[in-house]
Amino acid sequence: MAEIRGEHRRVVTVVASMRRVVDRFAGAVGLFGGLVAMVTACGGPMEVASGAPPPPPDVCVGLPSPTTIPAADPRPTPPTLGTAPVATRLHDDDAQQEWPVVYEDRVVWSDNRSGSWDIFLLDLTTGQERQITTDSGDDQFPDLWGDFIVYQSDRNGGSDVYLFDLNTGIEERISDGTGIDINPRLHDDLVVYESRVGGQPSVRRFNRATGGTATLAREAAQPEVSAEWVVWAGLVSGTLEVFAMNRANSCVHRVTTSAGAQRPAVGTTHVAFEVRSTTDEAPLDVVSLETGARTRLSPYRTFNADVSGSTVVWSDRRYDDPTTQVRELEILSFDLLSGTERALTADAFAQITPSIWGGRVVWSGIESQDINDDLDVYVLDLEP
Repeated sequence: MAEIRGEHRRVVTVVASMRRVVDRFAGAVGLFGGLVAMVTACGGPMEVASGAPPPPPDVCVGLPSPTTIPAADPRPTPPTLGTAPVATRLHDDDAQQEWPVVYEDRVVWSDNRSGSWDIFLLDLTTGQERQITTDSGDDQFPDLWGDFIVYQSDRNGGSDVYLFDLNTGIEERISDGTGIDINPRLHDDLVVYESRVGGQPSVRRFNRATGGTATLAREAAQPEVSAEWVVWAGLVSGTLEVFAMNRANSCVHRVTTSAGAQRPAVGTTHVAFEVRSTTDEAPLDVVSLETGARTRLSPYRTFNADVSGSTVVWSDRRYDDPTTQVRELEILSFDLLSGTERALTADAFAQITPSIWGGRVVWSGIESQDINDDLDVYVLDLEP
């Protein structure tokens, strides 16, 4: 057992790290000043001048109607975690490694080993590690697709979004610098990110192939993107809701009609999201974008879901110890086809921000026996 002082240091470290996680989405409600305003009409994204009132979207035919929140779930006693699969820790040092993302055999993350936050990449096949950024600012929250990485950086005093080409080594600022640009996400040629101008957030996109930019939604935040969809959280009559834009025809679909639906993650056919309220809970729901069917995956406090194919992963606090007040965060997965839930970590103290690609999962975590008090990156290959 660790000494009380060591446990205290670990708790402080996790709280600080979780605050950074929360800060990424901090003030989501306060940043929205009115009703959500979509700026995408069926037929293609529309470029909207700053401050201009965007037109409403056309009605998208053939999409399911928004679904209401499932009935309140009982809080059953969580099953015993048992023996979790063995994950590989990529680093064991005094630096913090946060927000890992996996794509095929590459993992990218934010790392503060040099004093400021930089982006690093590891090839899991060759074992070769590569430092992507070396500037004096903080480069954080990366995403990875193919040979490209996106991330946010405060090197110029604010926050801008950058794109890095792994083949050429060329770094390009892709946001215009007029606002606070954060939370970039990447899939094939499309980058989406949150832009805050005058305190008001909007979701913008950058087309890597053409260099074109557009605003997709005003008073909206937390965008995610897949091959088929762009999703985000927007405010409607004072409550946060999840919206999805079909990339094939640019039709915008309102996914939810329940307060507090936010932090969406999207795959080919499903969107997962947290349902936050005034209580300490944040259940995880998933909606089929084909049928509109809504399912509750976890009635407990959840964080940072990700979706790949039929698998959803997230960080779950169902295993808190009420006798010691230890708040334990574990990584769980759910197979939407088989209906099977699985704990990927067990009694590992604080495991957060999972990312999944195919059958490979990465996350940041602190183990209870970790005397370094730092977040390390772990990787796990799920069984076929």
